[in-house]
Amino acid sequence: MVVYSQSKMWRETRASPSGATTLRTLMRQLLEGVADCHRRNVTHRDLKPENLIVHIPSPEEGLHQPVLLKLADFGSAVDAQSVRSLYGPDGPSLQDETLDYAPPEVLFGSGTTYSAMRPQSYDIWSLGVIFLELVLGTSKVFQVDHRTRSVIDQKMRHSSAAVREQAYLFRAMVELCVYPPLPESELQGDSLMPARCSDQAIQERLRTRDPQQIGFPDIQAVKLLRRMLRWHSESRISAERALQ
Repeated sequence: MVVYSQSKMWRETRASPSGATTLRTLMRQLLEGVADCHRRNVTHRDLKPENLIVHIPSPEEGLHQPVLLKLADFGSAVDAQSVRSLYGPDGPSLQDETLDYAPPEVLFGSGTTYSAMRPQSYDIWSLGVIFLELVLGTSKVFQVDHRTRSVIDQKMRHSSAAVREQAYLFRAMVELCVYPPLPESELQGDSLMPARCSDQAIQERLRTRDPQQIGFPDIQAVKLLRRMLRWHSESRISAERALQ
């Protein structure tokens, strides 16, 4: 499993008494910025840490000043008019997107760039990935361990490297209980999901992956994350609703 080295600032922030507050502040400002875009019918389509501007107050500005976050780089953004006039019926291309932050309908679909039914849900998935990055301190939030990779390689030894990479990614998502809903015929009784996919189980799994062993601040944060990372675009929470 590849884990990129965490920055000194991330480690100090996560370990500080105000770490959870800083995390909430960053996510709230991020949601507010995205909600404002969506109210204007604009989908950013390239939300990632490199496109976020964060100002951390200096000691001279005061210890109680909050961090400030702004969205940047709208070069891949679209609205209804630009989709019609600039891209045609097929919409914008995958070349304008960063696949590490792209949702399942892009990664595992038939070349679609975003859901035509609810394009803004693309941004919501990206927010969920960023949320995971803030907690885990790595840009590789969806990855499998070496043993799982070896098993996949053995079973798919006749497949191309690209197909195997998709299999690694899908398996990594499944380990966080992100997968297409099971058909009703496969559900037993009133059970909606196995115990390993409960909010508490996900919270514990993410805590063990956090180098600081902190994880998410509370179970409500885990619930929000899971509503952002829904497999189907129409099931994801809106930015406006997430702020409530």
